[in-house]
Amino acid sequence: MKTIIISILIFTAVIAFAMGDRSSLTSFEKVNGFAPVGRPVYGVKIFNSDEEYNAFHRARAIINKNTQPFDYENFSLLVAYFGKAAGDSCIKVYRIDETEKSIVVYAEPTACSNEWYAPYVYYKIKKTDKPAKIIVK
Repeated sequence: MKTIIISILIFTAVIAFAMGDRSSLTSFEKVNGFAPVGRPVYGVKIFNSDEEYNAFHRARAIINKNTQPFDYENFSLLVAYFGKAAGDSCIKVYRIDETEKSIVVYAEPTACSNEWYAPYVYYKIKKTDKPAKIIVK
């Protein structure tokens, strides 16, 4: 019995330590009007200027102009995408966390619908210079 209790305490401490540097971003707003993402694999990217955004999209950003301006002074633009490998699946982001070193996006494939209509999604998040990574369920 003592061994089980000690094992549970150690397991709880390890989980608390592993999750201790994470905090969920309470404010992330889905935004529309940005270029489709045509990458072959899944990923995530944060932009802090039109120059970064245009470099990521290359010619596509010139052809598909944004239909709304974005406030890069006060916010960062985050795109999460499944890419062409997703097939007919769309992306659903269900959580975005911030750690000491990065922004972590949690996503899963979902059937396309009116709410989730593409294998990519853009979010307005608080201003950050941290890199981003994606964890797909």
